[in-house]
Parts: sequence; C-alpha cells; structure tokens
Amino acid sequence: MNEKSCDEARVFVVGFIAACVFLMLVGSQSVFAHGGGLNAQGCHNERATGECHCHRDEHGKKLSPPVPCEKKPKDDKRSEADFVAEFCHAHDGQVEQSLPHRMRADCMTEKHAIEGDFARKWDDAYSQSLRYARVTGKKPGILLILKNEKDKRYIKKLCNLIADQQAPIDVFAIGHGSAEKGESVFCPDEI
Repeated sequence: MNEKSCDEARVFVVGFIAACVFLMLVGSQSVFAHGGGLNAQGCHNERATGECHCHRDEHGKKLSPPVPCEKKPKDDKRSEADFVAEFCHAHDGQVEQSLPHRMRADCMTEKHAIEGDFARKWDDAYSQSLRYARVTGKKPGILLILKNEKDKRYIKKLCNLIADQQAPIDVFAIGHGSAEKGESVFCPDEI
C-alpha cells in the first residue's frame, strides 16, 4: 500500500469512528432522557420542561408511560419553637414559662399549661403536660405539631391514651392541614 492509500484509509477509519460515536451519543438521548434521580415517591422534575412526572407508583411499581406528579404539600421545615411561639402568641400565652423544679412550660395561657411537641413525640408530650398541670394548677394541654399528612395518625394515638387514662388534657394541633394559629382537637371518649 502506498502512502496516499494509507492516508486515505486513516481518514476513512477516523471518519467512521467519529460517525459511530456521534450516532451513539445522539441515539442514546432518547434512551437516556434523564439520569434517574427519582425521589422517594418515584418522581422527578423534567429538566427541559420543568414539569414533574412519576416513573413509579406509591408502592414502587413501575409506571409506563410516566404520569404527572400530584401536587403534594412539602413537609413544613419550621422548628418546634417556631410553632409553639406562633400558637402561644395567638392564644395570648407566655412562651417558655419557668416553673419550679427547673421545668419550663412551652406555653402558659390563662387556662392551660401546654407542652408543644412534634406529633411523633405525642407520648412525651402527654407526660410533660401532666407534670406542668400538677405544678401550676392549670389544665394540661398538648400542642401537637403536624409536619405532614401522616402525622395525623398520632392524634388518634394520643386521644386513645387520654381516653384510656381518663386524663383531663386538651389537645391542640398546628401545622400541616390544621388552622394556621392552631386548633382544638376533639378527642371522643372512645376511638
């Protein structure tokens, strides 16, 4: 093979390889439209459109074709102290009231000594509210802070305990799905 033929062969091979690489990259765009990155619900935002769609249902089963995301409220990121202060001020109470025995009630109103806690800590709130009531002579109250829809199950658990123990505790809820400044929760005698 002469030198001219070798150069032509090299140009052909290099051109062929470049064309193959180009076709692989362009062809893979449809196969790999996104790199995954699904959230816990099996969804993600499409970069090109900004729209959210889901590849998996709530049980992890694959969805084909993907379906648009449901608009779900995000978990509230405020702190316990933020919620308690908001509630307490709305109910003309005093935040972080010092009590004997080195205790501090989260909120003291004219009628209640209130323990505020995230809903998952409902059992701790139960004990604390009774301690505050014993020391202050006020009615025990619990402010359950709901961060998301699932937290509502703790209201039922707390109400069941209150009914079982026949405790005179008033329950309030604030956060996800509750009144902005907190609302009373009615605990029937039996749930």
